[in-house]
Amino acid sequence: MSVLLLGVSFTSLSTGTVQHIRTKVRRHEVVMTEDREEIAKVAPDIEIMVGDISLDLVLPSPKLRWIQLWSTGADDLMLNYPEIAARDVWVTNTRGVQASAITEHVFALILTWTRSLHRFLPAQAERSWLDPYVLPMTTMADKTMVVMGVGTVGRRVARIAKSFGLRTLGVRRQRARSVPYIDQMYEPEHLTDALKQADYVVVTLPLTTETRGLIGLRELRAIPTTAFLVNVGRGAVIDEGALTMALRARWIAGAALDVFATEPLPPASPLWTMPNVILSPHCAGCSDHNEADCAETFLDNYERYCYGKPLQNLVDKRAGY
Repeated sequence: MSVLLLGVSFTSLSTGTVQHIRTKVRRHEVVMTEDREEIAKVAPDIEIMVGDISLDLVLPSPKLRWIQLWSTGADDLMLNYPEIAARDVWVTNTRGVQASAITEHVFALILTWTRSLHRFLPAQAERSWLDPYVLPMTTMADKTMVVMGVGTVGRRVARIAKSFGLRTLGVRRQRARSVPYIDQMYEPEHLTDALKQADYVVVTLPLTTETRGLIGLRELRAIPTTAFLVNVGRGAVIDEGALTMALRARWIAGAALDVFATEPLPPASPLWTMPNVILSPHCAGCSDHNEADCAETFLDNYERYCYGKPLQNLVDKRAGY
């Protein structure tokens, strides 16, 4: 019997989820392990890989036909193992599972900034009553948000932005005539034209060879000095050195960052202590139902796979996402 290897590097699956998967997977032997020696023993028989454990051992398997990622981002696989693009192997992700959580995190970060919550919380710990009339308190209504990456998350961000009364500009590789909740769409070559109008910039882009370092000094200089930047895509989409310079020089008002070029963010990074920066530890997609939803996304695809039906959430291996 061919093997289905189940292993996720960034989280530990609950016993209940693993057991649920075992009861639903009938045509393959389920191997759940993080031990490289055990993986090496079964590697020649691995037909399905769920997760991303020891990909260097799994990818050479002659039986490998399908990789189901336990995340939306495919950059670790596609950038570190570019040879997968030429292989007759399907790659699917969990696109859509985290969209609600990420969108809520985006607006939590923006509201923390606009309503000065990042100032109130430390003051509460010190029992200090701040004067609200001397703090920068703003609203989002009638301002402009630039959404970089108008995929599942970006479209949801734009939809919620409309409820706050924001004007929305989108930036995407493939320009569409009309996208719901996006007032105007820009292609990457006209990125600075969009950024010049921004009060808020929300980055939801995946990391690919095309998007790496997409936001550098030129782009940061184009953003108004009053604007606030949020990155919930991938850290390396922004030149972190350029961003640090922009924040120090106040080329932009501030930034909220959930993702970084190096994770965990090194203790020596100046981003930790900047007063105009809000940090979170790559947790925008976290929620209490992620594991169950990811499992059901896989199991739905497993049934499709077994019956020869088209898989959902296929990653475009040429585009990298």
